[in-house]
Amino acid sequence: MTMNPGLKVAARESGSKAVVLISGRLVGGEGAPVLMRRVHRLLERGVRQIAIDLSGTRMMDCSGLGLVLACRREASRHGAILKILRAPSAIRRMFEASRLLDLLEALPA
Repeated sequence: MTMNPGLKVAARESGSKAVVLISGRLVGGEGAPVLMRRVHRLLERGVRQIAIDLSGTRMMDCSGLGLVLACRREASRHGAILKILRAPSAIRRMFEASRLLDLLEALPA
């Protein structure tokens, strides 16, 4: 598990699939490199299906939303799929309002 003030990022891997667990505040600043490094390492190890579990995310701003999109772009460059899942209702509404929910193939909470 990687820790930064207000953000925890952990991953569970199984073959070519992984779940990245986010808890805390997904906002711009120190948390961005932590999540990007985690996703990049998974992709470098051959993971091709990544789900970002947002169930433990207390807060997310537009920088956090941009970070999720950057992770999706990185996954696409590696021929992988990145989804979000279990987003709390306020965060889910942010994805809906931005019209990004379908793009990220979000799974229901």
